Amino acid sequence: MTTQRPTAASAQSTPGAEMAAVTGFMLSLSGIWEFWPITPEEEAAGAEPWWPEFAGGRWQPIRVPGHWQAQGVDHAGTAWYRRRFVPPPLPADRVPYLEFDGVDYRAEVWLNGHYLGTHEGEAEPFAFRVARALRPGEENLLVVRVEAPLDPRPEHKRIAKGGTYHWDCLPVEQRPLLDCPEVPSSANPQYPRPVTNPGGIWREVRLHYRPPVHILRVDVQTWLGPDHEAADVVVAIQVANEGPRPRRAAAVLSLQPDNFVGDGIAAPPAVVTLPPGLSTHTLALKVEWPALWWTWDRGYPHLYRLAVELQPVEPAEGFWAPVRAERRIGIRSFHKDPEWGLYLNGQRIFARGTNYLSAHFLSAVGPEERRRDVALMREANMNMVRVFSHVEPPEFYDACDELGILVWQDLPFQWGYESTPEFIARAVAVARGVVEQLRNHPSVVLWCLHSESRLHDYNKLDEALWHAVAAMDPTRPIVKDSVLAHPGDPPAYFRTLEDLDRFTRQHFSVLWNGWYWGALDDVEAYRPYFVTECGTQSLPGVETLREMLSPDELWPPDWEAWRRRGFQPNIYRRWFPREAPSLEAMVAESQEYQARFYRRVIESLRRRKYQPTSGVLQFHFVDTWPAITWSILDHKRRPKAAFAAIRAAFAPVLLTFTLEPVGDQGPGTGTADPLSAGPAAYTLAAWVVNDTAAPVAAAALSVTATDATGRVVLEERRPVQPVDTDASQVVARWHLPGVRPPLTVRAALVDREGRPLATAEAEVTPPAPPTGEIPSML
Repeated sequence: MTTQRPTAASAQSTPGAEMAAVTGFMLSLSGIWEFWPITPEEEAAGAEPWWPEFAGGRWQPIRVPGHWQAQGVDHAGTAWYRRRFVPPPLPADRVPYLEFDGVDYRAEVWLNGHYLGTHEGEAEPFAFRVARALRPGEENLLVVRVEAPLDPRPEHKRIAKGGTYHWDCLPVEQRPLLDCPEVPSSANPQYPRPVTNPGGIWREVRLHYRPPVHILRVDVQTWLGPDHEAADVVVAIQVANEGPRPRRAAAVLSLQPDNFVGDGIAAPPAVVTLPPGLSTHTLALKVEWPALWWTWDRGYPHLYRLAVELQPVEPAEGFWAPVRAERRIGIRSFHKDPEWGLYLNGQRIFARGTNYLSAHFLSAVGPEERRRDVALMREANMNMVRVFSHVEPPEFYDACDELGILVWQDLPFQWGYESTPEFIARAVAVARGVVEQLRNHPSVVLWCLHSESRLHDYNKLDEALWHAVAAMDPTRPIVKDSVLAHPGDPPAYFRTLEDLDRFTRQHFSVLWNGWYWGALDDVEAYRPYFVTECGTQSLPGVETLREMLSPDELWPPDWEAWRRRGFQPNIYRRWFPREAPSLEAMVAESQEYQARFYRRVIESLRRRKYQPTSGVLQFHFVDTWPAITWSILDHKRRPKAAFAAIRAAFAPVLLTFTLEPVGDQGPGTGTADPLSAGPAAYTLAAWVVNDTAAPVAAAALSVTATDATGRVVLEERRPVQPVDTDASQVVARWHLPGVRPPLTVRAALVDREGRPLATAEAEVTPPAPPTGEIPSML
């Protein structure tokens, strides 16, 4: 099947790092450029830096790639870049393209005074054909105007950006607000300043001499048969024919193992006609007994190297050399059922993961650091990451593909936006660019349209995004709003804010009990389908704090300085009303509470897996700047205590315990001070949660428990039965009369050879009555 469309008049999207052209010549334009952070007054005066003879301006050197703020330039709004370069002679059989891997946020481009076009969106690569403007062998002037404006109305933003511009963890002073205490959102008096909107040419720039016939994009869909005996690999290639007449080519599609040993496969050549301009061609390949892409905890993330080669059929019609493009792919299926069941290759899975944004200025983190972050997620036993309301560079998704970690991908929309037709059309274009850029990664399994959208967005912008994304990618589930997890399809709209509030109260996917509202024990009464965010703030380690704050700010705490680092002292004092005696003690108590929170919340939800909860994502993984937030790694990637707690709570095979009162006490009668109560009878239950694809061949369980008085109330080794695949079940119970909680439990589960399968060391308390505190969106 072949379709044709005219050559683009503006910027073309270009493939990312995984799309490698074998032929062609590229000249890097990265390095030191000239930079002018222009003021509104200078622009109003008619400055025209794009004009080759323009002699004015306050130019200074700057490095490309990189955000200008990350290089010490405190500027908001518009800036001009220019670079002079001498390109090599243009071969007769080559066509010059100017390629940008990423400009934040809106770019306009001139070459030698010729206007090339514009592009909007912080993450998508784009390119321009520059044959008319380029002067090979001579000095050329490249000029780029970059806009990174501040929005005067943060709940009606006019830029299609999310987390890198507007979220809880930015460098913004935390103050008590009207809508939710100390959350920088709708009723926010400190917006738009001191918020920083990252700006600049933050990824590579190059001049690429492409062959007269070249492959612009390779998009892949894989369809797995129900018995996994075969898979259909459907490939759409976008081809540019720069010549004046149609050309015929033999398209050869092949597939080779990339990270495993196996046999390759190739489809018979298909003859396609390449009309002048851009055309799209569909090829297909059937793979018998494919090696499937799995998460690391359910199997192996098999990856293939897919190659497309175009060979001329009639060289006499105008010679052109064969062209080839490659892309790494995985064969897998993924779907979400109406009850939020998540299925990978037909097997239901429980998502254990985090929320992630690598840095406030994405250019400040390099490829290896992002790969280390993904490796740390794997070390923490995570199998999913939510990319929070932005797009990371390609190496992040490559690492998730390689390490077998699912990606919940947000589109770059957070909180409120303008509802005009003009903005919605622009936002849809940005969303399409995100889907086009990421849809070939097997790790990307779900699109989330909006993080915590407002009523006006839910009814208009989010509906437009839904239709656009569903049309581009019918293979992945779509979540309309990150804060809602509910059975069936989401409501298309709500008539009033009160209607939205009532619905949200029943279907919250965020769990902030134990920080913003309620109490930690409320998790026992919480029945979410999926948890997209949960957590508490904690301080970084003493070493990091001393690097962040001056001695006068550090101790005793200068709360204004701490607020400017993102800390929420009013909420912190709710949980720790007594002043800590030292900085070290305050760090320890905040980190221990965060670690205890995650142990309690994650273990509780995993014990009730699929009843109805299908996953939990903690908030969030790493600080994006020198801050005090909800992270489990500080901005130097130094782990807090919660990192180890999450690693234990997310173990694929989890040994966990509950303590329930018996007799006349009834459930839920725990006390905040168990030592003040008399001894009582309790049932201690040992649970094994198995998230793996095989039964747990358990043979014996050893348990020692002491109560609050230090008395050993249980010491036993008993045989246990194997635990089913993908199950949560009680493997042992003990009746313990006359004990004072909490119990300190140490336990080990071993197989028939005595090898450990799971261990536990935990403080176990009976559940307290739920507070019943439910947050409101109003």
